[in-house]
Amino acid sequence: MKRSLDPVYLFLACVLVITFITGCKSRHTVDGNPRLEFSLDSPSLTESGHWTAKGKRPNNHSFLAQVVEGQVHVYISTIFNHDLSPLWQTSQAEAFPIAFHQQAGSIVFSKDESDATQGSFTLQPDETFQQLIEALSGEPLTARQLLMCIIQKTDTQTLKDYQKTGIHLAGDQLWDWIRHNVSGKEVMSLKAQLKDLSATDVINLKRFGVKPDFVAKLSPKYPDYQAEDYTKIKRFGVNDSYALEVAESGHAFSSDDLIHLRRYGVPSDWPAACAVLEKIHGSDDLISLRRYGVSLDFLKAAHASSAVQSAEDIVNLRRNGISTQFLNELNASTSTLSVNQIIQLRNAGVSADFFLSIQKIGGYSVDEIIQFRHRGVGIELIRAANPPDRHTLSAEAIMELKIRGVSPKSVGELRQ
Repeated sequence: MKRSLDPVYLFLACVLVITFITGCKSRHTVDGNPRLEFSLDSPSLTESGHWTAKGKRPNNHSFLAQVVEGQVHVYISTIFNHDLSPLWQTSQAEAFPIAFHQQAGSIVFSKDESDATQGSFTLQPDETFQQLIEALSGEPLTARQLLMCIIQKTDTQTLKDYQKTGIHLAGDQLWDWIRHNVSGKEVMSLKAQLKDLSATDVINLKRFGVKPDFVAKLSPKYPDYQAEDYTKIKRFGVNDSYALEVAESGHAFSSDDLIHLRRYGVPSDWPAACAVLEKIHGSDDLISLRRYGVSLDFLKAAHASSAVQSAEDIVNLRRNGISTQFLNELNASTSTLSVNQIIQLRNAGVSADFFLSIQKIGGYSVDEIIQFRHRGVGIELIRAANPPDRHTLSAEAIMELKIRGVSPKSVGELRQ
């Protein structure tokens, strides 16, 4: 009995070992991410706090800066400089205290006696920087905000550029700009192109990668577009070259229209090519034509047909296998055909040449011409049965002659 249980115990032991190793590996991966944590003793800017450098030393990688408030870790910024890398090096404990001076102010790091990767710090804001912040936000600078500005190396010129934009930065809007490294010069360029540009608009444009030159290229062609329109078309992959060529149509496409045209693969030259086709209206028609495989040549041939009144008619012809050549040949017809009649002719195997030839001989209907095709009545017999200056012989009479085997020559002699 004991031997029979040994494989079971062995299997369970293996599962536990693998789970333990996987858990350790996962925890090591999380703990290995470099991050610098600040615990603030007080909201006062001059009070000290506690810092801890966690994870591996950030050599060629960025690290996170966080403020720890109880059990909550508040993200401050992602850092891409190596000025604070010594905080992770226990071998450089003698280098403390370490002072980090920037235009926003200073952080002075001191180490614990027992662990060089943690210790206390003090903050000291720059007075000019502090005044600029209060002038922009209307609120005094907090310790957390000062930490972010120092670590991100925010300078006074950046704040002065923000003032020049004339955009109101209330609440967290100023800090969103600083956190996203918004450039005041870029904001001025955007403001020259966009009406009623807000602080939130600037952040959204920045987040979705909308550059001022992108807006500058498109705004002359799309003068009614606002910041939201530019973020939308950028998110859905509409590039400037596509938007500019579409605009050559002279049609005022909305941002939603532009996105749908791009999504459904409507070529950028189609809107301009279709602008002269009065039966095609707006983006919905263009998308419908493209979805059903209508080529530009077919579109032009179908549009020239008197039978076609809308994009829906063109799609109907395309879905029923009508060719461009068939349409071009039928366009020479003097009779008024409907879309359904064109489809009937094609389904019955009636060629455009057969239809046009019979049409010139007499005023036979589409149904009668189809009957001629089904009964095998040739052009020669129909022509012989309808000599000049004679009344048109009925289709029934001609088909009766065909059934009786009367030749075109004999019919011609009788009709004469």
